[in-house]
Amino acid sequence: MDMSLYRTKSFESIDEKQIDGAVKNLTRLYLGLEVKGYEYLGGGSFGLAYKVDCGERAYVLKFYSQDGMNTTQVAEMKVLREVCRAKVPEVYFCHARNEAIPLNAVGMELIAGITCVQLDPNNYSVEARKKMAIQVVDALHDIHCVQGEKFGFIDGPQYDTWLDYYKPFAKDLHDWTLEHGHDPRHKIPGEMVELFRQSWLLFDRIFDQPITRPTLIHNDFCVCNFMVDPDTLELKAIIDPRETMYGDVDLELNQLSNITGNDFFLYETYKERYPVSRNCDVKCAFYAIYNEIYCYRLCGQSFEYIYPRMIERLKREIELYLGIELTL
Repeated sequence: MDMSLYRTKSFESIDEKQIDGAVKNLTRLYLGLEVKGYEYLGGGSFGLAYKVDCGERAYVLKFYSQDGMNTTQVAEMKVLREVCRAKVPEVYFCHARNEAIPLNAVGMELIAGITCVQLDPNNYSVEARKKMAIQVVDALHDIHCVQGEKFGFIDGPQYDTWLDYYKPFAKDLHDWTLEHGHDPRHKIPGEMVELFRQSWLLFDRIFDQPITRPTLIHNDFCVCNFMVDPDTLELKAIIDPRETMYGDVDLELNQLSNITGNDFFLYETYKERYPVSRNCDVKCAFYAIYNEIYCYRLCGQSFEYIYPRMIERLKREIELYLGIELTL
């Protein structure tokens, strides 16, 4: 695959020997402790996380696949920690890769609990899941109560309107998908390429309602990125913001339906408890499918098994909002 499509990466692949050395050296360098053991906690498109046991204490060590993402996430966590009722992990150190330890990393607080994505919804009653959803969306709404003067990323919001930022961003994704989407290396179905073409022609009608409030958003708030007690479903922490910004709150809400989000009633609970835009559903469907291509372009990792559901969702919402039935 042509890696010039992506940002500079600190690693394309990583082996156990690299991890072993980095875990021990970083722990010794920044905490002055010796490692007794460590275990893999999980990972996603942009990083790998490990629990590191140092005997008297344990912590989380996360490695990042993108240069600069570690320092950016530390700044984002600080902002969210100041405004949200939910716990956001404390940061112990941030390491930029160098010759001695060539991996970007952050050491942070270990919080008891598991991510929501690890839960089987069938093991919990509807009542328990809805109760959890209230805790989660209320904590998320704490973040959304913060308003900026302009739209854009937290390190320098500069756009007077949301579409000044988002429309060129989406146009770039549209153009890339139409140009490269039929290349079999990218595993993007033809229906999805055609949906990009047709949905872009409807962009101004999808985004026909004014977006006037620059709202602070986590920007990756899916079931992978908050932690709960697996026994009580009590919310324990919010983790892993990505490209936190002052933006359209609906960009955040599209993630609430991602993966098992609907099984935990996240999206519908937010809409029941807080005001949303009239075109929220169709915008969320648009954001979701464009965000998927954006993440693919950044990390090169494809989740094509979720494409059919995203395609059907955007088709359905366009028909409901605009009365237009797309033929792909």
